[in-house]
Amino acid sequence: MPFNILDEDGLTDLSFTWIEDYYWKGIRDFIWHQIESSEDEVVPVLSCPECCEELDCLLLVVYVRKDNDFVYWDKLGRVLHPADRWDKWIVSGYMIKDELSQEICRKHGMDIDKYLLCEIEPNDFYNDIGWRDECYLRMMHFDRKLYNSPDGIKWITEVGWKFDRKQYENCTAYLKKAYNIDA
Repeated sequence: MPFNILDEDGLTDLSFTWIEDYYWKGIRDFIWHQIESSEDEVVPVLSCPECCEELDCLLLVVYVRKDNDFVYWDKLGRVLHPADRWDKWIVSGYMIKDELSQEICRKHGMDIDKYLLCEIEPNDFYNDIGWRDECYLRMMHFDRKLYNSPDGIKWITEVGWKFDRKQYENCTAYLKKAYNIDA
């Protein structure tokens, strides 16, 4: 079934999200979590090449489900980012401090009390070794919820693509190794 992914801006030059060398590695970790998940997930696949470091511009996703034998890409859609995405995304880290960020602080030797009291501002945390983990958790807490909300995606078409699960997993393993994804 042919389909047209041109948006109202006429953007046709898109980048594959899973091989990008993101400035914030937590974004890549999030994308690969979505790709490798055994649960049904919305997976980012194509993004604007000029804004791919934050996945907050044009972002095309597929709805992926898996069974024992096959991987299905059921439909293709465009993420509808709220106008205040950045502000909400930054705050999403503070919203989950009690349950998630303490683990990051322990892992990287940060002062948990100082972090929990908001004495470490988001901008101070970007260059910290814990930012990769924090960024991943914010993607899981904010973006993943957005992708699964009723107003989070404008579904463009049902594609109904079906892949042999073993071949699919071999292909993703090859891509991870070829692009040094775990680094």
